[in-house]
Formats: sequence, C-alpha cells, structure tokens
Amino acid sequence: MTAKLERERYGNRVVEFDPQGRVVWELKNDDVQGIVKDTCGVQRLPNGNTVVTNYGQREKDAVKIFEVTPSKKIVWIYKGHRAHHFQILTTNGKPIAGLPMK
Repeated sequence: MTAKLERERYGNRVVEFDPQGRVVWELKNDDVQGIVKDTCGVQRLPNGNTVVTNYGQREKDAVKIFEVTPSKKIVWIYKGHRAHHFQILTTNGKPIAGLPMK
C-alpha cells in the first residue's frame, strides 16, 4: 500500500498519510497565506509538487487552483473561473504517465 493524499474540505487543509495512517505531509492556510479554501481536488505531480483546487472561492480575485512545492512554496496560482476538477497535462498536451496520487 502506498501513501494516501487527501483533502479536508471544511478543514481547509491537505494531508498526506503513510500506509500506517501517520501524517507525513500537511498543507494548511498558515503555510500559504490563507489561500486554502474549501478544497475539492488535489494531485501530486511527478516532480513532488502538489496542485490543489479551491471550489469554495467565489470572489473574482480569489485563488481557484494553485501548485506548491513539498516545502510549501507557491509555484503558481489561477484566479479565473471557479474550478472543481482538473487534469494536469505535460507540455505537449498529453496526460502525465502513471497513476496520479490524488
């Protein structure tokens, strides 16, 4: 069994558990300037970064999707239309190989 990455919708955080159920990584609002809000999607990328979707952000300039490094530094943010699901593609438009951790 591999690690499991979960989002906590109303807790406004993302948590990764090892197979024994221990927390091995966690992303909270304090880590990223309060932009974690009503998460509905999360995906670990092959480079170790994590992409998170905030469905509850209804304000025009609120962060809807963002990517963070394992050390919780923000790589990029998207503030456009509301987003619920997403699919990360390679730069050539093809899906990333392998099963995503989500």
